[in-house]
Amino acid sequence: MTHVGVPPNEWDNWDSHLVHFHHFESMSTEKGHQVDSPNFNCCNHDWGLEICPGGWKDSADGMGHADSADGMVSVYLENRSGDEISAKYVFLIRDVSGKV
Repeated sequence: MTHVGVPPNEWDNWDSHLVHFHHFESMSTEKGHQVDSPNFNCCNHDWGLEICPGGWKDSADGMGHADSADGMVSVYLENRSGDEISAKYVFLIRDVSGKV
C-alpha cells in the first residue's frame, strides 16, 4: 500500500482479507448469475463476497465482464455474522499478474 500524505487515524485499525475468485473468465455472464465466496472472518465478524460477472439482475443492459462494452461486474460484501455492524470497506481487484 502506498500512502500520499498522512493517513487518517481511523486506518490504523483496518484489517484486510484476501478473497480469490479463480477462473473468472470462464464464469457465466448471464445477468443475475452470482458466485459466492465461503464465509471468512475479519474483525471478529463473519463475511462473504458475492460477485455477479454479468451484472446484478436489475443492472442496466450491457453490464457484464469482458463480453460487454463497459466491462462492469457487481460485487457485494455480505455481513454473515448476524450482528448489526457499521463498517467501512474498500474493494481492490487484481488481474492475473497481481496488478490492481
